[in-house]
Amino acid sequence: MSPLLAFVLLLFALAYGAVAVFAFRHKLLGRLAYREAIRRRGQALLVVAGLMIGTATITAALVSADSVGDSSVDAFAYRNWGYVDLTVGASNRFFSKDAAAQLASKPEVRRVTDGVAAGIEAYGSTSDLTTRQGTSGVTLVGFDPGAQRPFGAYTLLSGRRTYGTDLLPGQVLLSRVLADKLNVRAGDRLAFGGESQGPNTLGARSGAPPVELRVAGVAKLEGPGGYTLSSVVFAPLETAQRLLGTDQINVIWISAPGGIRDSGPAAEAAAPVLRRAVKSLDAGVRLIVTEAKAREADAATANTVFIRALLIGMSALVVAAGAALVVNLIGMLAEERRSRMGVLRALGLKRRGLVGLAVIEGAWYSLAAGLVGVVVGMGAGRFIAARFGRAFAEFAGEDFDFEFHYSLKAPTVVAGFAVGTFLTLLVVFIAARRTSRMTITAAIRNLPEPPAEKSRRPWPRRIRLAVFGLVGAAGILMSSAFTRLVGGIALILVVAAVVKPKLSPRTHSTLMGLALAGLSFGMIAGQDPNAGAQLFFLVFVIAMLTAVFGLTILASANLHVAETVVGLLGKAFSGLRATLRPPLAYLARRPTRTGLTTGVFAVVVGMLSLFAVFFVIFRPSYERFGNGYDVRVLSTGAASITLPSGVRSEVARSLALPTLGYIGPTDGDDAFSDSERTFVPLFVLGANAAGDPPVRLDQRDDKYGSDKAVWEAVARDPRLVVTNFGTPGQRFTLRGPDGPVNYRIIGSQPFGLLDGMFGTERTFAQFKGAPLGVSMLIDVKDGVDATAVARKIESGLFGQGVDADSVQKLLDKADRANRAFFSTIDVLMRMGLIVGILSLGIVALRIVVERRHVIGVLRALGYKKLHVLSGLMAEAAVTATIGAVVGLTVGVIMGYVFYRQQDSQPGFGIDFASIGGVLGLIYVAVLLVTLGPAWRASRLPPAEAVRYTE
Repeated sequence: MSPLLAFVLLLFALAYGAVAVFAFRHKLLGRLAYREAIRRRGQALLVVAGLMIGTATITAALVSADSVGDSSVDAFAYRNWGYVDLTVGASNRFFSKDAAAQLASKPEVRRVTDGVAAGIEAYGSTSDLTTRQGTSGVTLVGFDPGAQRPFGAYTLLSGRRTYGTDLLPGQVLLSRVLADKLNVRAGDRLAFGGESQGPNTLGARSGAPPVELRVAGVAKLEGPGGYTLSSVVFAPLETAQRLLGTDQINVIWISAPGGIRDSGPAAEAAAPVLRRAVKSLDAGVRLIVTEAKAREADAATANTVFIRALLIGMSALVVAAGAALVVNLIGMLAEERRSRMGVLRALGLKRRGLVGLAVIEGAWYSLAAGLVGVVVGMGAGRFIAARFGRAFAEFAGEDFDFEFHYSLKAPTVVAGFAVGTFLTLLVVFIAARRTSRMTITAAIRNLPEPPAEKSRRPWPRRIRLAVFGLVGAAGILMSSAFTRLVGGIALILVVAAVVKPKLSPRTHSTLMGLALAGLSFGMIAGQDPNAGAQLFFLVFVIAMLTAVFGLTILASANLHVAETVVGLLGKAFSGLRATLRPPLAYLARRPTRTGLTTGVFAVVVGMLSLFAVFFVIFRPSYERFGNGYDVRVLSTGAASITLPSGVRSEVARSLALPTLGYIGPTDGDDAFSDSERTFVPLFVLGANAAGDPPVRLDQRDDKYGSDKAVWEAVARDPRLVVTNFGTPGQRFTLRGPDGPVNYRIIGSQPFGLLDGMFGTERTFAQFKGAPLGVSMLIDVKDGVDATAVARKIESGLFGQGVDADSVQKLLDKADRANRAFFSTIDVLMRMGLIVGILSLGIVALRIVVERRHVIGVLRALGYKKLHVLSGLMAEAAVTATIGAVVGLTVGVIMGYVFYRQQDSQPGFGIDFASIGGVLGLIYVAVLLVTLGPAWRASRLPPAEAVRYTE
């Protein structure tokens, strides 16, 4: 059991244990609480439905985070590496095959390993000569059939299993990803092309004679066939060496005892033994032992920290909305039972007993809601995690096979239940303490509370304010964004408390709300999203809640504006005025209840509005991001591209970038930059890159005022790069022949067009022996179809295995991935709408009881049934409208703040279709949940309602 889970369970046990002890010692209160909980079953079901949203959201976030994390580890570590646990290599440099044999023969190595195999990993292009289709970005994996058994057999789609010993000369296996991409079948003729920059740098000869291959079968993505989970040609080692024109290898694979997923401890124990053994090898190069699978598993786990923080942060917003619902609910129940509570106080029950009565009832509700919530949360978690899986698949594209696995763990479900129920009970306790304050005589007669008398001892309050003020001032002076935000909130509340006697309630609430919202927007504007996922989302959640409830306070204090507007309309429509003025006046006279109800809507609508802005500001700008180019052509099998004669007349200009293919470990400050094996294209810039850059920048370091300044700095300093494998200001590290090579990112390009790293020849001097390809950007003439040109290029150059796509298609693909990611969080936020809808439903049900006497008086004075019905419906609609307006305001302002932080600034806007659908859903739901109670209220007999007393 993890320490965090133990702590959560301890809190749960202490809280509910205290409630149980109190109920046991006060059996009468326990029976009263139980009777109140089950007396109105319809109301109880509605309450449980409202309270379960918090637990369901927490459970859904935790379950989906577990599923995403386990799926990432399974894909990037276990399926990706199969039975390979450790590797021995020299940063892609070639060395003698004898090194593998010497290592395998050592007794100490045999004792701690299952297998040692020589291998080759190279990058290039592949063409199917039968179907006349080609593609770039293909990995050539050369394996030793004689040493393959410890690493598992290749399982073919036909069901056949092979270790490679039965493959004829020239026969190869393809990964399912590559076979699907080229529509390859067994027996097809195949060509693989790869080119090295120099004859002896890697040990491979440039321009090796072509070798025609035959496809012996397509391997399933399991065991050795899942290696890299991408486009792979699996060739026996001798065939791979013939393809590259070498008799050497560039990697040694090592399998530790155990299976694919449980060999970690054995690999960790074998690593020091292997490092000592490798030092004695005479390979001609410095060999490095890497715990590849373990490092990849750690990196995959670390990469999901961002996802977990995001999900928990978003669920916290929904839980906060649910807390407002609980407070509202407890307040309404207390008001309904106010006379009975006054009688109990008159009979000798102390305030502590009233609080205990409410908490016991709340405990029953929270436990029932927790049980329902975890069941709903498990289903919602599966749905959200599956959406994340699709988003990952969109980002990876067709060249990587990412499989989603639903992960349901008992500790996670228990944690979701315990956290949800504990938070609900805590909010019930806080709300009950507030509602238990009453004057006994006023409560019995159901009269308003008399004004509170001024305290004769003001010093305790002044001391508390001074302490909070000092804490707030100390927080503002600290460097952490979290402490500055909390300190600022504390100072605003202290100042508001000090000046409250000198201002009118409306002015006081207006200024306090504006101050809280302004502080929140300012903190988000100054927050760096790349500083750390946990800190960023913590600050973001608190700032979002503070801004929402700040503006809600402002709106609740100024409801007279809406009342006045409706009153002006009513002068022209006297019937409308008579119908709408009473419910609007009621809202204006109950600012706390109105603020809580509207705040529930505002939190969720605010987040959905923020995503509606994101959908627009992250929408690709084809002309800008494409820098005027229309087609991208990639070749990893040749150092140059000669366009087919049929398209040359359709090309206005073109730019060719020599592209080195780095394959190996990466490390950096970004959460997603750590990996044991990553392909990073290294784009070599020409002398005129600053004047005619290949791409426009999406972001740049704050030290540089323009894109041109960034490109000029890259040309001057070989340590500076432009890459989207991180964000500006961060470090990104590759492994060169002489050790780690550190770069500083000062700019990043949009995803999808040319993903990789831009630098000069000096920048990539340590990787000059890497496989050399070429990346070309083409600007077609006006009126020419870029997609048609791309197809012609692929068809004409299929033998080189080039990939050609229109810039619009590439950027649209990246946009779909972004939308898939945002839509996942959008689903979580829409769960929060249920809280707001149920909140209005509960309010509507209470109105039938709470205002029964008032409704009777209005009916006796001449109000018709339609007036009562429309008035109550209007009250619910106005409540939802206030929440929607506040949420839209907060979401749009937050979106604009994020927009101003983007260097590219493609254009600010709102996806009205997205937010319009949400608002339409809200008003339809408001109509459905309030129509029944309003209909019942309008049908109350006036004489019976006037005589009604609780």
